[in-house]
Amino acid sequence: MALVEMKKVELALHRSVTDRVIASLQRLGCCEIIRGGPDSASAEAGGATASEELKRYDNLLADARFALRFLETYRGEKAGFLSKALAEKPRHSMSELESWSRETDFQKLILHLRSLERQFVEIRTELSQISGLEAILRAFSDLPQPLFFFTTGTERVKGILGTLPAEQVNRLELAFSAHVGKEGELFVRISNPEKDKDAKAALVYLRENEEKVASICAEVSFNRIDLPRDLSGTVEEEIARLEERKELLVKRETDLQAEARSLSAEWLGRVQAMSDYWSVMKGRYEALDSSERTEQSHFIRFWAPADSLEKIEKELEPFSSLSEKTVKAPEEGEVAPSLLKNPAWASPCEPLTNMFGVPTYGGVDPTLMMAPFFYVFFGMCLGDAGFGIILSVLLGWVLLKFPVGGNLRKLLVVMFICGLSTIVMGALTGSWLANTIDSFAFLHFLRPLRDRLVVWDPMNDPMTYLGVCLTLGFVQLIFGLCIAFWDALRRKSYMEAFADRGGWILLLNGVGLLFLVMIGRVPASMGMLAKGLSIAGAVTLFLTQGRTKKGILGKAFSGALSLYGITSYLGDTLSYSRLLALGLSGAAIGLIINLLAKMISEGVPYVGWILALILFVVGNIFSLAINVLGAFVHSLRLQYVEFFSKFYEANGRLFAPFCHETQFVKIVDSCGQQEKN
Repeated sequence: MALVEMKKVELALHRSVTDRVIASLQRLGCCEIIRGGPDSASAEAGGATASEELKRYDNLLADARFALRFLETYRGEKAGFLSKALAEKPRHSMSELESWSRETDFQKLILHLRSLERQFVEIRTELSQISGLEAILRAFSDLPQPLFFFTTGTERVKGILGTLPAEQVNRLELAFSAHVGKEGELFVRISNPEKDKDAKAALVYLRENEEKVASICAEVSFNRIDLPRDLSGTVEEEIARLEERKELLVKRETDLQAEARSLSAEWLGRVQAMSDYWSVMKGRYEALDSSERTEQSHFIRFWAPADSLEKIEKELEPFSSLSEKTVKAPEEGEVAPSLLKNPAWASPCEPLTNMFGVPTYGGVDPTLMMAPFFYVFFGMCLGDAGFGIILSVLLGWVLLKFPVGGNLRKLLVVMFICGLSTIVMGALTGSWLANTIDSFAFLHFLRPLRDRLVVWDPMNDPMTYLGVCLTLGFVQLIFGLCIAFWDALRRKSYMEAFADRGGWILLLNGVGLLFLVMIGRVPASMGMLAKGLSIAGAVTLFLTQGRTKKGILGKAFSGALSLYGITSYLGDTLSYSRLLALGLSGAAIGLIINLLAKMISEGVPYVGWILALILFVVGNIFSLAINVLGAFVHSLRLQYVEFFSKFYEANGRLFAPFCHETQFVKIVDSCGQQEKN
């Protein structure tokens, strides 16, 4: 239940070995660098090199992000999220990556990629402009005049194109006829008089009438359309010329895309690897840049698990003549990082603990205590042995076939164990894909085997199963209080242990035992013990819960009021009824699916069995997906809200080892052993 013991290590190094020491610590991956910016004196004493290198790697990573974004766009086969998560990463050594970084003319590649991107942008911009211009020209497809009248005009004649509200067309025609007359031409078009609200218009006139035309246009809300000055032919000629230009641009874009795909196939993997290498090197120089230093020395401080000190000592042995190491325990007021360490069957639940909050260093890690309850509760919520088999087989296959690591692997293992728990709970309740064995005659021979395993039948006797759920919930709540009691004793907070925790343990156990006596589940002779525990707990709470208040009346009132907290524990216990509710809802969905499948198979001739099989498969896949989600969420909620609230303090921060953090590749040492990521 305790977290891994942490030690603070302080290293004084000669500058000649600093780079090699920091590289060794990063390769080990079991140290968390304590970062503290250097003061001005230390910066003058030699911080420029680290800062310059840090800036260089920042620039390289910025270029790498651009290159990866560009090359991923033109990747031949698009990889989905699951493919990326489950695929095995390429393995490279640091020396190999360093060689690639040194030998590759990366800036030349970046310049070429930026040139390609710029050409793509220019082509797509021009294609967009052509599409817009074509739409305008097609709206004036029957315009009799050449377009040069409306772009450049002649020495004496000028024209304008535009739109105006359809109801203003008559007004435009009358005004144009009255003020311009035969010294101009007016072309008006309404494509669909019943639907179009705007009309297209073209006005050709002598330049000496320009002011009159401008006044007329203002009166009828005329919106002018400006065309490029290089359009001079008829509308049909210009549309044909634009189509030719569009074909050339599309061909050019196709050629550029082929070139981009070729570059992606050639460079994507290498750029990904180099990006990871530069990220590792950036982390290394960040650690150096944040360390304290003098002209000839570096001072590096880091947290390390106590059980890794021997490994660190061995790694630093070649530098012992030029280094000095000091190991300390965390000082008072100093917050060490938290590192969780649990047995193999419980450690997969660590991501679930961290989702709620990281345990406070020196406090309690609840993972070990939570894991069995979570597994059992999930099995009770899903509650179907058929679903459990599907879930465990599917996840077992994924875990064996794909090299999944990190928290994703832990979560998959959690769900695999939950699948096994579901098989057990489904067998105990007689649920095998709901009532499939009873629904289909060819499976009736399995009834004796199924019935032999059944302990509870929630569908026919829900109250008994509800009692099991509430009993498990009550046990978990008392267990949480016992953990809090133990933790208080460990911290030598005896009043908190015996008064705040012990009082509730006595009272709740007494009330629970008294309830069992009342319903006849335990002998009546236990009644005196139940009353004694209840009274002892109530008196303890009454006398101690108001100890911080002033005056006898204040203490007595607070102590009495604290007993009202029993309703909170009652509500927490009742929350575990959701185990029954979710189990019944899943079973009900399964019963409906089986009933419909049976009705179709018996009622539809010839193809009924095919339709029934499709409904059975699709329905159960849906039911499995929705019920797995519900079982996971609600089982986790019981841990977070009901269990953790009794004892858990999540005010810590997770141990963040200084290591080779990579996204695309796995870094291995010269011996081929995988280094920690």
